[in-house]
Amino acid sequence: MRRWRTLVASFRESPTALPALASIALLIALATSQAGYPLTDWAPSGLIALALLAIAVLAAPPRLAQLPTAVKVALACLAAYTALSFLSILWAGSQGDAWEGADRTLLYLLVFALFALWRGRGGNAALALSVWTLATIGLSMYVAVRLWSAGGASFASMFAGDRFIYPAGYPNAAAAQWLIAFWPALLLARGVQLPWGLRGVLAGGAVILADVALLSQSRGSMYATAVMLVLVFAFVPQRLRTFATAVPVALAIAATAPLVLRVGERIDAGRSPHGALDEALGAMLLAALFAGLLVATGAALESRRVFSPTVARGARRALAAVAVATLLGVVVAGLVAAGDPIARARSAWHSFKGGYSSSSSGPRLLSGLGSNRYDFYRVSLDQFTAPPLLGIGADNFAQQYLAARHSEETPRYPHSVELRP
Repeated sequence: MRRWRTLVASFRESPTALPALASIALLIALATSQAGYPLTDWAPSGLIALALLAIAVLAAPPRLAQLPTAVKVALACLAAYTALSFLSILWAGSQGDAWEGADRTLLYLLVFALFALWRGRGGNAALALSVWTLATIGLSMYVAVRLWSAGGASFASMFAGDRFIYPAGYPNAAAAQWLIAFWPALLLARGVQLPWGLRGVLAGGAVILADVALLSQSRGSMYATAVMLVLVFAFVPQRLRTFATAVPVALAIAATAPLVLRVGERIDAGRSPHGALDEALGAMLLAALFAGLLVATGAALESRRVFSPTVARGARRALAAVAVATLLGVVVAGLVAAGDPIARARSAWHSFKGGYSSSSSGPRLLSGLGSNRYDFYRVSLDQFTAPPLLGIGADNFAQQYLAARHSEETPRYPHSVELRP
């Protein structure tokens, strides 16, 4: 409790604490309304973000010289991208769409600057990130309860076919909305800056976030999760602590995943999903409780130093051995499952280019890479390179795709922020 009071006190003393908390509240509010997709949501939010940034700059002028080089490069690149979006209004076929797209890009820049210009340190940064993560966990639990209590048309409106879309309104966005918070929840749960009880809540919340995301059956999120797992262990320090925290979380998710996916299977088969949903939500809560209690217990023992240094060193060595064995097992299993890596890569590329018709039968998450993304990217790149280095104007993709498409879809955007102008 003393550690928590210290964190809160130090955060209150920060001159940018109020804008930071207001920004977090803004992001959570957007998450509840189609992830901020409607113009009537994100446009007013842009004005609020601009006001919050101005308040933060006046309260504590940022010291750009002290920012890490990576942050400076990221800010410069995003600012240049925003400038290009506004400049593209001049040559856009639909200047209204380009203006709207440039304004939305400016919102991205404002939100990024709000959290990047003032370098968070230690407990202050952990506390601010924890507030947003816990709020997102709370929202995911509310969504789960709302799903459980819904019926009839209300229940059907939360799904697109057998894929959960609430509240983002789109399956991939719905999954991404929860998985964005999953990684902070997992990494914060392993740290020593936060109280042991809060670390347990974050670990249990990570299970809830992953299971709610799984209801959307997003293949893109599944592949992105695998990539993120590799990146986390490759670049984030204290890998052994990460592994120790990830094990109970991963076991909980693995135990509940079949029950969660059964909900979509029932809908796809035309059967009532409510029985499967009751089982899935019950298992989800029990698994989250299991992971949370396990992590909280380990964190409490660690904080109170109940073990001697000799025993602690022995435990770390044993855990390291288990981690190495797990890594070898995953690598071997992956090689066996992949077979010929060159042939598998060629097949995956063919599936990606072939559209939905090239997807294999069976469960959606194992049905390959087939979608119309390749066709979206093809048209977007063609239009960007046609007038050299200028493009066709921000968010002018829809009209051009209708003229050059090879699919039956009518997307407004190319499903890639980088390929928008």
